[in-house]
Amino acid sequence: MSLSEILNTDELLRLYAGAATGAESARILKVLIEDHALPVIKRVLRAKMSSAISDGSWYSERDFEDMCSQASLHIIEHLTAENYDRNGNGKVFDFGSYAAVVAFNTWHALLAERSPHWQSLKNKVRYAVGKDAEIEKSVVGGTSSLRLRTNGNHPAQSDVKQIIRSIEADVAGFRTLDLPDLLREILRCAAGSLRLNDLVSIAAGLRSVADHNEIPFEIAFEAEIALDDNIQGSMETRDELRSIWLEIAALPIKQRTALLYNLRDEGGTEMLFVFFNSRIAKLGDLAEALGLSPHECAGILPMLPLEDKVIAERMGITAKQVSNLRKVARENLRRRLAGKPSRKRSNSDQERA
Repeated sequence: MSLSEILNTDELLRLYAGAATGAESARILKVLIEDHALPVIKRVLRAKMSSAISDGSWYSERDFEDMCSQASLHIIEHLTAENYDRNGNGKVFDFGSYAAVVAFNTWHALLAERSPHWQSLKNKVRYAVGKDAEIEKSVVGGTSSLRLRTNGNHPAQSDVKQIIRSIEADVAGFRTLDLPDLLREILRCAAGSLRLNDLVSIAAGLRSVADHNEIPFEIAFEAEIALDDNIQGSMETRDELRSIWLEIAALPIKQRTALLYNLRDEGGTEMLFVFFNSRIAKLGDLAEALGLSPHECAGILPMLPLEDKVIAERMGITAKQVSNLRKVARENLRRRLAGKPSRKRSNSDQERA
């Protein structure tokens, strides 16, 4: 029977505070981290990552593991600090809540590290809308949304691309506005509510804040961008990626599922990340291709690529069948992209598909 089955968190903390340094304290600390802190940390970070992916960002399983390690290390450093009460008095606190706070802080530290300028703008937007009586704030399913009170009752989310088209007619005029006026004008272009992240991203596009990994509209005010060789090359790459994605989406469901769960380029890059991050395929497109709901898809994307054994369990087939399906999918994809008609599948192929 483990310590966690005998003692609750408060009792473990008291025991740890009074333990002699060495093997005993190390054993209790290991139980506190693995059995009590990590489950909370993982639950918080999984929820934040799934929400971020639903909003259009991408995070990998490596990101998840790194954040779990960082949060755990922070708690270990706190518990082993010299000022922690080790005199037997038992410095007890709400350990679960503390682990959750550490997880949240770790998450926000990652956001700030990846996109400091965008995060700074988001903080300014939050401050500005918080003081503006014209703007109504709401939270639905953990997602913050905003709308102008003068827009009337339109609960539906606004079409971001439609808002961009409205702004394009007067990009220069929008860029001369100070932030509070700019936010009101963007919301005025919205027929309904607008997600906070979308509002920040539109403002970031207008203010040339470019370090964020999520820009939810494909056009970055292209009328003002010179079409140089580098941009031309990236456009050609996008066209190629779009062609690849369309051909993958046209494959039989089992073939494309086996392929997409472990699709990497020659350098080992997970290709669903490339399709997603380049806005070739949205979360809904990826979910449809994999036969999942958007919520299920958001939960599985950070774990990719999956091993054949895991894919087999998800598909209800054998690992060998997964390998065969992926091989057939690649052959069909290669033929289609080469402009040749896809070969007629044999009976064995049809059975695998």
